[in-house]
Amino acid sequence: SKSPVMQVPRSWTDPADEAVLASYFPPAVEPSPWESLVGTFLASPEEDVPTDVLDLSDDEKKVVLTLQRVREGQQKFRSTLVGSYGACAVTGTTVEAALDAAHIRPYSGPKANVVQNGIVLRGDIHRLFDRHRLTIVFLDRGYQVRVHPSLRETPYGALDREPLARLPRDSRDHPDPTLLKEHNDQCRDWLEL
Repeated sequence: SKSPVMQVPRSWTDPADEAVLASYFPPAVEPSPWESLVGTFLASPEEDVPTDVLDLSDDEKKVVLTLQRVREGQQKFRSTLVGSYGACAVTGTTVEAALDAAHIRPYSGPKANVVQNGIVLRGDIHRLFDRHRLTIVFLDRGYQVRVHPSLRETPYGALDREPLARLPRDSRDHPDPTLLKEHNDQCRDWLEL
């Protein structure tokens, strides 16, 4: 049978559209033993290696140790950001399974995991942000979403020049304008302020 085609949201904040999005993400899926083991490392990289790692192949051990080193502190970073924002900063989506903790300045180690260097984005928005097809500018009147010209005739075009849909209540947790400027500079070939 054919898999269903994902519906395009009519608006980014309509509760009916939230329900459509939620239907694509089951509320809870049991992780495989391998995913649980990797998740344990990502959540608590400072803990000793559990004994069941000894049953892994050498290649699997390398993957686990690499993940541990590459994304140290990612779970805490995500938890802190999602707790602070509660939704996608750009679209307002509240479906937690669809939300990512995005770094404004790319991850370079645990010191990059500060709230001001992060923003909660829905998965597709995160990918556009990382590919410099969407950015967030800080202007006198606040934060504004900017979308690459090639996306302006798509549903993403509706986001262009819109204010952020969600920010943390505590202004100390807002995205750092200096870091956003660095991201904006990566979009300078198309970004018009």
